[in-house]
Amino acid sequence: MTGTVYPVTGGMEDWAYSGSWEGFPIITQPCKPRTYGGYNNEKTMYDKNYKDALKSIMFLLEVSHEKIPEQKLLGRKNLDCLINIRQNAFFNTIAPNKNKCLDELIDGYVPRIIRLSLLLIDILKPYVNYRHSTQKDNLLIEWTVGGAITVNETFILFDYFETMPNKELINSIKLEKNPRNSQIKYLKQATSIVNGKAIWDQNYSANDIFKFIFEQPKKKGKFLVFLIYAKVDQEWAKQNMPDPQVPPQTHISNIRINDNYHAKNNNFEISGQLYYQSKISVFNTENLKKQNLK
Repeated sequence: MTGTVYPVTGGMEDWAYSGSWEGFPIITQPCKPRTYGGYNNEKTMYDKNYKDALKSIMFLLEVSHEKIPEQKLLGRKNLDCLINIRQNAFFNTIAPNKNKCLDELIDGYVPRIIRLSLLLIDILKPYVNYRHSTQKDNLLIEWTVGGAITVNETFILFDYFETMPNKELINSIKLEKNPRNSQIKYLKQATSIVNGKAIWDQNYSANDIFKFIFEQPKKKGKFLVFLIYAKVDQEWAKQNMPDPQVPPQTHISNIRINDNYHAKNNNFEISGQLYYQSKISVFNTENLKKQNLK
Protein backbone atom coordinates (compact mmCIF):
# COMPACT_ATOMS: atom_id res chain seq x y z
CA MET A 1 0.00 0.00 0.00
CA THR A 2 1.12 3.57 -0.48
CA GLY A 3 0.72 6.71 1.59
CA THR A 4 -1.68 8.26 -0.95
CA VAL A 5 -4.60 8.48 1.47
CA TYR A 6 -2.72 8.89 4.75
CA PRO A 7 0.99 9.27 5.50
CA VAL A 8 1.08 5.69 6.77
CA THR A 9 1.84 2.34 5.18
CA GLY A 10 -1.64 1.91 3.82
CA GLY A 11 -5.03 1.99 5.47
CA MET A 12 -8.46 0.39 5.27
CA GLU A 13 -9.36 2.58 2.28
CA ASP A 14 -6.38 1.18 0.34
CA TRP A 15 -7.13 -2.40 1.31
CA ALA A 16 -10.79 -2.28 0.33
CA TYR A 17 -9.70 -1.20 -3.15
CA SER A 18 -6.50 -3.10 -3.88
CA GLY A 19 -6.09 -5.89 -1.34
CA SER A 20 -7.14 -8.60 -3.78
CA TRP A 21 -5.05 -7.59 -6.80
CA GLU A 22 -2.08 -5.36 -5.98
CA GLY A 23 0.36 -8.14 -5.39
CA PHE A 24 1.84 -10.97 -3.34
CA PRO A 25 3.89 -11.08 -1.15
CA ILE A 26 4.37 -7.37 -0.44
CA ILE A 27 0.68 -6.54 -0.07
CA THR A 28 -1.25 -9.74 0.51
CA GLN A 29 0.91 -11.73 2.85
CA PRO A 30 -0.74 -14.87 4.24
CA CYS A 31 -1.39 -14.78 7.97
CA LYS A 32 -1.55 -17.52 10.58
CA PRO A 33 -4.18 -16.61 13.17
CA ARG A 34 -4.13 -18.68 16.34
CA THR A 35 -7.58 -17.82 17.66
CA TYR A 36 -10.69 -19.96 17.13
CA GLY A 37 -8.67 -23.05 16.41
CA GLY A 38 -6.53 -21.53 13.65
CA TYR A 39 -7.35 -20.70 10.04
CA ASN A 40 -6.48 -22.19 6.68
CA ASN A 41 -3.78 -19.84 5.36
CA GLU A 42 -4.90 -20.62 1.79
CA LYS A 43 -7.93 -18.46 2.52
CA THR A 44 -5.67 -15.50 3.31
CA MET A 45 -4.10 -15.54 -0.18
CA TYR A 46 -6.36 -12.93 -1.71
CA ASP A 47 -4.51 -12.56 -5.00
CA LYS A 48 -4.84 -16.29 -5.63
CA ASN A 49 -8.33 -17.13 -4.41
CA TYR A 50 -10.27 -13.87 -4.33
CA LYS A 51 -9.04 -11.86 -7.32
CA ASP A 52 -12.38 -10.07 -7.65
CA ALA A 53 -13.28 -9.95 -3.97
CA LEU A 54 -12.38 -6.39 -3.10
CA LYS A 55 -11.94 -3.61 -5.71
CA SER A 56 -14.32 -1.46 -3.70
CA ILE A 57 -14.45 2.24 -2.97
CA MET A 58 -14.58 2.77 0.77
CA PHE A 59 -16.22 5.83 2.29
CA LEU A 60 -15.12 6.93 5.75
CA LEU A 61 -17.69 9.36 7.15
CA GLU A 62 -16.02 11.77 9.54
CA VAL A 63 -19.12 13.83 10.26
CA SER A 64 -18.13 15.59 13.45
CA HIS A 65 -15.08 16.56 15.47
CA GLU A 66 -17.12 15.62 18.54
CA LYS A 67 -17.37 11.88 19.05
CA ILE A 68 -20.50 12.37 21.14
CA PRO A 69 -22.17 15.49 19.68
CA GLU A 70 -25.10 17.19 21.38
CA GLN A 71 -28.37 15.40 20.75
CA LYS A 72 -29.92 18.48 19.12
CA LEU A 73 -27.24 18.28 16.40
CA LEU A 74 -28.23 14.75 15.39
CA GLY A 75 -31.29 15.98 13.49
CA ARG A 76 -34.99 15.34 13.72
CA LYS A 77 -37.32 12.88 12.09
CA ASN A 78 -39.23 14.64 9.34
CA LEU A 79 -40.95 12.62 6.63
CA ASP A 80 -41.08 15.55 4.20
CA CYS A 81 -37.33 15.95 4.33
CA LEU A 82 -36.47 12.27 3.98
CA ILE A 83 -39.05 11.07 1.48
CA ASN A 84 -39.51 14.06 -0.81
CA ILE A 85 -35.84 14.74 -1.53
CA ARG A 86 -36.01 12.21 -4.35
CA GLN A 87 -34.11 13.95 -7.13
CA ASN A 88 -30.75 14.03 -5.36
CA ALA A 89 -29.08 14.61 -2.03
CA PHE A 90 -28.13 18.23 -2.48
CA PHE A 91 -31.36 20.15 -1.69
CA ASN A 92 -31.39 21.80 -5.11
CA THR A 93 -34.20 23.90 -6.53
CA ILE A 94 -36.28 20.81 -7.38
CA ALA A 95 -36.46 19.71 -3.76
CA PRO A 96 -39.71 20.66 -2.03
CA ASN A 97 -39.50 21.96 1.54
CA LYS A 98 -35.91 22.99 0.89
CA ASN A 99 -35.73 25.83 3.42
CA LYS A 100 -37.40 23.87 6.20
CA CYS A 101 -35.26 20.80 5.61
CA LEU A 102 -32.04 22.79 5.73
CA ASP A 103 -32.78 24.01 9.26
CA GLU A 104 -29.78 22.96 11.34
CA LEU A 105 -31.99 21.29 13.97
CA ILE A 106 -33.65 19.12 11.28
CA ASP A 107 -30.78 18.50 8.89
CA GLY A 108 -28.45 17.05 11.48
CA TYR A 109 -25.78 14.36 11.30
CA VAL A 110 -28.17 11.40 11.08
CA PRO A 111 -30.31 12.69 8.13
CA ARG A 112 -27.15 13.61 6.23
CA ILE A 113 -25.72 10.13 6.67
CA ILE A 114 -29.03 8.54 5.63
CA ARG A 115 -29.14 10.65 2.45
CA LEU A 116 -25.53 9.86 1.63
CA SER A 117 -26.15 6.14 2.21
CA LEU A 118 -29.15 6.22 -0.13
CA LEU A 119 -27.03 8.01 -2.74
CA LEU A 120 -24.29 5.38 -2.50
CA ILE A 121 -26.82 2.57 -2.90
CA ASP A 122 -28.48 4.24 -5.87
CA ILE A 123 -25.26 5.05 -7.70
CA LEU A 124 -24.07 1.45 -7.75
CA LYS A 125 -25.72 0.83 -11.12
CA PRO A 126 -27.03 3.30 -13.74
CA TYR A 127 -30.62 3.12 -14.96
CA VAL A 128 -33.10 5.01 -17.14
CA ASN A 129 -36.62 6.03 -16.09
CA TYR A 130 -39.18 7.69 -18.33
CA ARG A 131 -42.73 9.02 -18.34
CA HIS A 132 -45.06 9.70 -21.23
CA SER A 133 -47.95 12.04 -21.97
CA THR A 134 -50.09 12.80 -25.00
CA GLN A 135 -50.28 16.18 -26.68
CA LYS A 136 -53.12 16.06 -29.21
CA ASP A 137 -51.88 13.45 -31.72
CA ASN A 138 -48.30 13.50 -30.42
CA LEU A 139 -46.52 11.42 -27.78
CA LEU A 140 -44.14 13.23 -25.40
CA ILE A 141 -41.41 11.17 -23.75
CA GLU A 142 -39.47 12.62 -20.80
CA TRP A 143 -36.66 10.71 -19.15
CA THR A 144 -33.97 10.90 -16.50
CA VAL A 145 -30.82 8.87 -15.93
CA GLY A 146 -30.27 7.67 -12.37
CA GLY A 147 -27.45 5.87 -10.63
CA ALA A 148 -24.95 8.21 -12.29
CA ILE A 149 -23.56 11.75 -12.34
CA THR A 150 -22.86 12.57 -16.00
CA VAL A 151 -24.78 11.51 -19.09
CA ASN A 152 -22.27 11.31 -21.95
CA GLU A 153 -24.83 10.06 -24.47
CA THR A 154 -28.53 9.37 -24.46
CA PHE A 155 -30.96 8.70 -27.29
CA ILE A 156 -33.99 6.65 -28.29
CA LEU A 157 -34.07 3.76 -30.76
CA PHE A 158 -37.53 3.22 -32.20
CA ASP A 159 -39.54 1.84 -35.07
CA TYR A 160 -43.12 1.39 -36.24
CA PHE A 161 -44.87 -1.94 -36.85
CA GLU A 162 -48.18 -2.86 -38.43
CA THR A 163 -48.71 -5.80 -36.06
CA MET A 164 -47.99 -6.26 -32.37
CA PRO A 165 -44.32 -7.38 -32.04
CA ASN A 166 -44.02 -10.94 -30.78
CA LYS A 167 -42.25 -11.95 -27.56
CA GLU A 168 -39.24 -13.33 -29.41
CA LEU A 169 -38.53 -9.96 -31.01
CA ILE A 170 -39.01 -8.10 -27.74
CA ASN A 171 -36.65 -10.47 -25.89
CA SER A 172 -34.03 -10.15 -28.63
CA ILE A 173 -34.10 -6.37 -28.32
CA LYS A 174 -33.82 -6.59 -24.52
CA LEU A 175 -30.78 -8.88 -24.66
CA GLU A 176 -28.82 -6.83 -27.21
CA LYS A 177 -26.27 -4.77 -25.26
CA ASN A 178 -24.95 -2.81 -28.23
CA PRO A 179 -27.46 -0.23 -29.53
CA ARG A 180 -25.67 -0.13 -32.90
CA ASN A 181 -26.46 -3.80 -33.42
CA SER A 182 -30.01 -3.27 -32.22
CA GLN A 183 -30.48 -0.47 -34.74
CA ILE A 184 -29.21 -2.65 -37.57
CA LYS A 185 -31.34 -5.67 -36.64
CA TYR A 186 -34.45 -4.45 -34.85
CA LEU A 187 -35.20 -0.75 -34.33
CA LYS A 188 -34.11 1.10 -37.45
CA GLN A 189 -34.68 4.69 -36.37
CA ALA A 190 -32.92 6.84 -33.77
CA THR A 191 -33.23 10.26 -32.22
CA SER A 192 -30.28 12.64 -32.08
CA ILE A 193 -27.64 11.84 -29.46
CA VAL A 194 -27.64 14.35 -26.60
CA ASN A 195 -25.74 14.66 -23.33
CA GLY A 196 -26.33 16.30 -19.98
CA LYS A 197 -26.66 15.64 -16.27
CA ALA A 198 -27.74 12.52 -14.44
CA ILE A 199 -29.74 12.97 -11.26
CA TRP A 200 -26.69 12.87 -8.96
CA ASP A 201 -25.02 15.86 -10.54
CA GLN A 202 -24.96 18.46 -7.79
CA ASN A 203 -26.50 21.08 -10.09
CA TYR A 204 -29.23 18.85 -11.51
CA SER A 205 -32.51 20.69 -12.05
CA ALA A 206 -35.86 20.29 -13.80
CA ASN A 207 -34.27 21.76 -16.92
CA ASP A 208 -32.05 18.68 -17.21
CA ILE A 209 -34.89 16.23 -17.92
CA PHE A 210 -34.46 14.81 -21.43
CA LYS A 211 -37.41 15.12 -23.83
CA PHE A 212 -38.51 13.89 -27.24
CA ILE A 213 -41.83 14.18 -29.10
CA PHE A 214 -43.07 11.47 -31.45
CA GLU A 215 -45.10 13.55 -33.86
CA GLN A 216 -48.35 12.00 -35.12
CA PRO A 217 -47.21 8.38 -34.68
CA LYS A 218 -50.64 7.17 -35.82
CA LYS A 219 -49.74 8.11 -39.38
CA LYS A 220 -46.54 6.01 -39.31
CA GLY A 221 -47.66 2.63 -38.02
CA LYS A 222 -50.08 0.83 -35.72
CA PHE A 223 -47.49 0.08 -33.05
CA LEU A 224 -44.57 2.23 -31.87
CA VAL A 225 -41.70 0.38 -30.18
CA PHE A 226 -38.90 2.30 -28.48
CA LEU A 227 -36.03 1.89 -26.07
CA ILE A 228 -34.00 4.64 -24.37
CA TYR A 229 -30.23 4.24 -24.03
CA ALA A 230 -27.71 6.11 -21.87
CA LYS A 231 -23.91 6.03 -21.63
CA VAL A 232 -22.72 7.56 -18.36
CA ASP A 233 -19.72 8.62 -16.28
CA GLN A 234 -17.09 7.92 -18.93
CA GLU A 235 -14.81 10.38 -17.12
CA TRP A 236 -14.26 7.65 -14.54
CA ALA A 237 -11.98 5.94 -17.05
CA LYS A 238 -9.57 8.90 -17.06
CA GLN A 239 -6.57 8.83 -14.76
CA ASN A 240 -3.97 11.37 -13.72
CA MET A 241 -0.62 9.75 -12.92
CA PRO A 242 -2.04 6.52 -11.41
CA ASP A 243 0.04 4.68 -8.83
CA PRO A 244 0.44 1.82 -9.70
CA GLN A 245 0.21 2.06 -13.49
CA VAL A 246 -2.96 0.02 -13.97
CA PRO A 247 -6.38 0.96 -15.38
CA PRO A 248 -9.32 1.58 -13.00
CA GLN A 249 -10.01 -1.55 -10.99
CA THR A 250 -13.16 -0.78 -9.00
CA HIS A 251 -16.33 -2.64 -9.85
CA ILE A 252 -18.37 0.57 -9.72
CA SER A 253 -16.19 2.13 -12.44
CA ASN A 254 -15.83 -0.87 -14.70
CA ILE A 255 -19.51 -1.72 -14.92
CA ARG A 256 -20.03 1.61 -16.77
CA ILE A 257 -16.77 2.08 -18.70
CA ASN A 258 -15.91 -1.47 -19.78
CA ASP A 259 -18.30 -3.46 -21.98
CA ASN A 260 -16.25 -6.62 -21.49
CA TYR A 261 -15.87 -6.42 -17.72
CA HIS A 262 -16.87 -9.47 -15.73
CA ALA A 263 -16.12 -10.25 -12.09
CA LYS A 264 -17.11 -13.20 -9.95
CA ASN A 265 -16.67 -14.02 -6.29
CA ASN A 266 -18.45 -16.52 -4.06
CA ASN A 267 -21.30 -17.07 -6.56
CA PHE A 268 -21.81 -13.33 -7.07
CA GLU A 269 -21.25 -12.00 -10.58
CA ILE A 270 -21.27 -8.55 -12.13
CA SER A 271 -20.82 -7.52 -15.75
CA GLY A 272 -20.00 -4.21 -17.36
CA GLN A 273 -21.82 -2.42 -20.15
CA LEU A 274 -21.35 0.92 -21.87
CA TYR A 275 -25.03 1.54 -22.54
CA TYR A 276 -27.84 1.21 -20.02
CA GLN A 277 -31.44 0.84 -21.15
CA SER A 278 -34.91 1.80 -20.11
CA LYS A 279 -37.65 -0.80 -20.22
CA ILE A 280 -38.71 -1.54 -23.79
CA SER A 281 -42.05 0.07 -24.60
CA VAL A 282 -44.80 -0.68 -27.11
CA PHE A 283 -47.56 1.87 -27.79
CA ASN A 284 -50.73 1.37 -29.74
CA THR A 285 -50.73 4.49 -31.89
CA GLU A 286 -54.50 4.35 -32.42
CA ASN A 287 -55.07 5.51 -28.85
CA LEU A 288 -51.46 6.10 -27.66
CA LYS A 289 -51.84 3.60 -24.86
CA LYS A 290 -48.94 1.51 -23.66
CA GLN A 291 -49.27 -2.22 -24.39
CA ASN A 292 -48.74 -4.90 -21.77
CA LEU A 293 -45.57 -6.82 -22.63
CA LYS A 294 -46.08 -9.69 -20.16
